[in-house]
Amino acid sequence: MKLNKTAFRRKTLSRKTVHIVTYLIAIGCTLTTLATAFNSSDEEIIPSGIRPLVITKGGVYSGSWGSSDANIPAIDIQTDQPVVIENSTMRGRGNIISALRGRLVIRNSVIYGINSNVSGRPQGNFLNLNEMYSLDVRNNTINGTLGIYMRAYVGSPSKGETIKISQNKFRNIDGRPSNGKGGYQLDYSNQHPHMIQLNDVHSVPNVEISWNEVINEPGKSLVEENINLYESGGTLSSPILIHDNYIQGAYGPQPANDINYAGGGIVLGDSGRDNPTTGFVNVYNNTVVSTTNQGIAIAGGSHNHVFRNRIVSSGLLPDNRRIIAQNVGMYLWDIHNSPTSRATFNNNSMEDNYVAWNRVNSNGTVSNNPWWFPSCGTNNITCSGNISGGRATLQSEAREYVLWLEKLNSNGVKIGQIK
Repeated sequence: MKLNKTAFRRKTLSRKTVHIVTYLIAIGCTLTTLATAFNSSDEEIIPSGIRPLVITKGGVYSGSWGSSDANIPAIDIQTDQPVVIENSTMRGRGNIISALRGRLVIRNSVIYGINSNVSGRPQGNFLNLNEMYSLDVRNNTINGTLGIYMRAYVGSPSKGETIKISQNKFRNIDGRPSNGKGGYQLDYSNQHPHMIQLNDVHSVPNVEISWNEVINEPGKSLVEENINLYESGGTLSSPILIHDNYIQGAYGPQPANDINYAGGGIVLGDSGRDNPTTGFVNVYNNTVVSTTNQGIAIAGGSHNHVFRNRIVSSGLLPDNRRIIAQNVGMYLWDIHNSPTSRATFNNNSMEDNYVAWNRVNSNGTVSNNPWWFPSCGTNNITCSGNISGGRATLQSEAREYVLWLEKLNSNGVKIGQIK
């Protein structure tokens, strides 16, 4: 069903609009149709006169910047003085913002990733950050990038330096490699994009990832996990908080055929080795919908707690084709399963989550696969109170989006750029 986009352009929905969305579900609109109706059209060109920006001193910056060269970021930050980018528009074929050892605030801006037009290369990250002192990303609308990548934290917690990513609206995290002619290749074996990935961010207090919305459309996106913590963690007294996010979609370029695709919703404890500082994360009150390999997973580390989340997937694409790589709603599993990993994989839990997760077989039959907990019951690891919601449909997926809109309204939260 085709919807009139102009009817839904307001960023915060009124109660009347929520009722309209509920009606649309009743007459058969799918989740992707509804989500797309609220999405303004992408601007996939760089207007004449728009140039890259190099920042060499701290301050507040507002304007329009862009780069048509995939090797040059739209904004290159070359200072450790505090930088605020606000009320701005940024476009690029490569990374939008790059920074090394920066203190960065980005707020109330719009970002567009554009096809790199370099064969085999995807468009760049929204943020490509290394060894950061602090980061605050709030109320931005981000379209068609590789998301936020941050490697290493070098800040001072005693000075209040930490990481906050909140109230942003992401559309189509897109790691599809370009074919060099304005289109995309189907080979994605070397692509690992995420909406948000923290890599080697250890023992940082007061980190929060909250109230973000991401919608990835099949055929227009390629994401691994939407949120991935790789060898990263908070502290026992101040765990990383991942809460009240809405995550929809994780697909390969051809989700009806990509049997080896392994992307998903949220993964904690991802690591290539055993690391005692990995973990100390609380994941709660999130909604995860149609994310193929997993909704939420604990794969390593300690003191990771996943509770009161809603995880729903029908196992179907919007056109009713099955998602061939569909796997499991939640899992808690020590991926290394070695004597050394068993010493660092402990005190984890998955409790009181609602999971309605289907796998559609090739003959059309449907089976429920809400969770897999091979590591539960060992090393003070608990899995209890989780509720299997039974069979999910495309309409029940769409209802989760309505619940999300109602949740934003009832909490007075505005996401994306505020005009």
